[in-house]
Amino acid sequence: MSDAAKQSGSASQRIALFGGGGFIGAHLTRALTGRDGFAVHVLDVDQRKLDRLVRREAYTYTPCDVQCDHACMERAVEQADVVVNLVAYANPEIYLTHPLKVVQLNLFDNLRIVEACARHGRRLMHFSTSEVYGKANGSGAAFKEDQSDCVVGPIRNQRWIYSSAKQLLDRLVFAHGQEHDLPFTIVRPFNFIGPLIDYLPSADDAKPRVFSQFMAAMLNGRDMLLVDGGHARRCYTCIDDAIEALLLLLDRPDAAQGEIFNIGNPDAELSVVELAHRMRDLFTELTGNEPAGAIREVCGKKHYGQGYEDCDRRIPDISKIRALGWQPRHNLEQTLRATVQYHLQHRDELADVPAALNHVHC
Repeated sequence: MSDAAKQSGSASQRIALFGGGGFIGAHLTRALTGRDGFAVHVLDVDQRKLDRLVRREAYTYTPCDVQCDHACMERAVEQADVVVNLVAYANPEIYLTHPLKVVQLNLFDNLRIVEACARHGRRLMHFSTSEVYGKANGSGAAFKEDQSDCVVGPIRNQRWIYSSAKQLLDRLVFAHGQEHDLPFTIVRPFNFIGPLIDYLPSADDAKPRVFSQFMAAMLNGRDMLLVDGGHARRCYTCIDDAIEALLLLLDRPDAAQGEIFNIGNPDAELSVVELAHRMRDLFTELTGNEPAGAIREVCGKKHYGQGYEDCDRRIPDISKIRALGWQPRHNLEQTLRATVQYHLQHRDELADVPAALNHVHC
């Protein structure tokens, strides 16, 4: 427990949640504030997603941009018992249009948080990404945290700058654990989806991740665009299941210390083209109307820009976290239905969610 908590006589574990205003952070804040024993301090640049899930009086909020508010970040780490870091640019378009900003935030600015945790001896839950594994190269083998090679594409394909920056930060977290006794856990999310994922773009906005692109296209009568035919396959994970996994890791510091954990649902794999058709079917069923737009193929380099490349398949091996007692409870049908339904019911409320380049969290 931190010195600040000891002096106040509080028995609550104080959690500093950087990037807590984003998709994962808002859901995690709701879960933590609904339990006894946690005092949640959210640090971010926007509260609007939080406002849809959590009462403001249930947590402490500090406006903080880790890119420039270094003193604020340092104080928050010092006063915490556990630091959860969700800050990142996580949008494929940005990797190509602003690669240096991606590296600055995802590596260098986040490294300051890691170093602050090492200085103050604070436990760190660090959010990595499944993209650190890189290419599957046609293999159907599941990615294993401690065994799989991390293979990315050529330097000219800037799509991989996100993966490379996140992988290097993983290695630096591990190194701080080895050299400075930093207590840490690294989490690798595999395509979490659910209410409030990303934002719903207008035709001229930046391009969010695939679910939100497809949802916005259906809501606005536009075509659903299949990048390079939509052949890439992903395992989609219900955000509620993901939050249960995170709570388990927070509750089990003994088992989570110094470890990397995949969080995903290997039984919920779908190609992007299959996702498009399933979302259209759900839209038609839930609204009584077929989407006005069509499903249309587009070249990845035309859609995102030169330097685009993607991994053909990402399947998580979840043996490590299963051994702690976690198991996904929601199947793909349940997850997609709930997420599509939420966005249909709340489309007007979601229009004010800011574009990804101005929002730095997962």
